[in-house]
Amino acid sequence: MSGIRVKLVAPSALVAAAALMSGCMCCGSEVDVGELVTETRTVELLGATAVEVDLDLGVGKFTVAGGSGPLMTGEFTYNVPEWKPEIEYAVEGGVGRLKVAQPSTKKSVRGNTKNEWTIAFTNDVPIALNIDMGVGNADMELGDLALSRLNVDQGVGNTVIDLSGNWETDLAVLIDGGVGNTKLILPDSVGIRLVSDTGIGKTTVTGLKKEGGVYTNGVYGEAAANFDVKINAGVGNVTIAVSGTRAASA
Repeated sequence: MSGIRVKLVAPSALVAAAALMSGCMCCGSEVDVGELVTETRTVELLGATAVEVDLDLGVGKFTVAGGSGPLMTGEFTYNVPEWKPEIEYAVEGGVGRLKVAQPSTKKSVRGNTKNEWTIAFTNDVPIALNIDMGVGNADMELGDLALSRLNVDQGVGNTVIDLSGNWETDLAVLIDGGVGNTKLILPDSVGIRLVSDTGIGKTTVTGLKKEGGVYTNGVYGEAAANFDVKINAGVGNVTIAVSGTRAASA
């Protein structure tokens, strides 16, 4: 069974995150912000029948969704030249391996930084999607993708993961919360089993029934597709809602 993972980040990261986002870190050499650049990058499947994707998101705002004709279509806007995305893709034995990364730098940045990624993937082939987040907010609408696995390492910032849609295969979901608020939207067409540990913050679950520390819906184990969800909450509020239900505070 496939899986989803999101990593815990220590609360002390908030201080470093605020400094990094404002460009005020003062260790090592410095670089000034440059001209605002927007570039579009496209990656074709090149015959791949399945793809493994690694997204290394450093600092900024990120949107990930489906609906691309090619394997990937991405729009990248940034004003720090060192943050120009690096894209690598190769196909071997029918399996494509795509890596999109914001290069790491030890330089501090002076000025107001901007870094925004808007990425869409094809719905046509199974994708094992690994997302390693740094500092920033992320909005992921993934219900249209043919996901075979989803791993998300959450850093510092607010994250929305929307899995609502029509699913034909099982998916295991593991979320280790970082620092910030997390919202997970689950589809109402699948069986769901959810276990959530308590972190520092409030956890709200709607659309599921709780029994003995486990949340389920009425069709778990009987539906054509089933989700097994494990959440280790970090620092911040966690909201879990089944599509079509209203997320209410508890």
